[in-house]
Amino acid sequence: MKLLPIIALVFFHGLACVPAHASAVESYHYEETVGGVEKEIQWCVDKSGTTRLLYQSSKEMHITQTDHTFATVQWEMQKKGEDTSLHACRRPQAILIGGRWKGQPITKELPVDDAPWYQATSWSLRSFVLSPREEVRFWTVRIDTLTAHKIRAVKKRRQILNLNGAKEDAVEVELRLTGVLAFFWKSSYWFRRSDGVFLRFEGPSGPPGAPAVVVEYRGPAPPCEMSALELSTGNSPEEF
Repeated sequence: MKLLPIIALVFFHGLACVPAHASAVESYHYEETVGGVEKEIQWCVDKSGTTRLLYQSSKEMHITQTDHTFATVQWEMQKKGEDTSLHACRRPQAILIGGRWKGQPITKELPVDDAPWYQATSWSLRSFVLSPREEVRFWTVRIDTLTAHKIRAVKKRRQILNLNGAKEDAVEVELRLTGVLAFFWKSSYWFRRSDGVFLRFEGPSGPPGAPAVVVEYRGPAPPCEMSALELSTGNSPEEF
């Protein structure tokens, strides 16, 4: 799942998949609400080979490819009606981005340090939630500015959520920017305590005063068409 708006690929081979106890494919429905406007989200992860996550609504699609640590190695985003089709990949000290952004060709290199890149936080934070760690720091790309930001995630509390008429035993994880900007932005995720499945997100949709974004789990979904997970935006990062 992308971090909104701070958050939300190209070809890559030979990655290890997630631990063997997890099923090969997971598919869920979510509902996103921004300023009273609702939209359905399709969330599907395929772990049968290289691990790929599809996050799709009626207006945009994100495909994120991760390694065995759940860190992002590649990411693709397409937005209908904006002429936006981006692909990005991780390098040791940078995130490389190319494609078209709002109708214009773009090539960009975002300097980062050794911390992991978590573009789909609804997936990548699962390993943290299921671990004994209390804190993790990672990079993510803000999709409305294409800038890289370092995030600090902290486990806050155990909480029972009422979703779809059922009670879910959840762990709340709070995300903040690092450094002096920590007081100016935060969001919260909730994950199922038993298996780390993403259940809920709350955060701002923009600068102060913008409506909040709420994403909630609505239950299992039919398996995705795996063809939708084929990465398709063109040049490889070596051609930037």
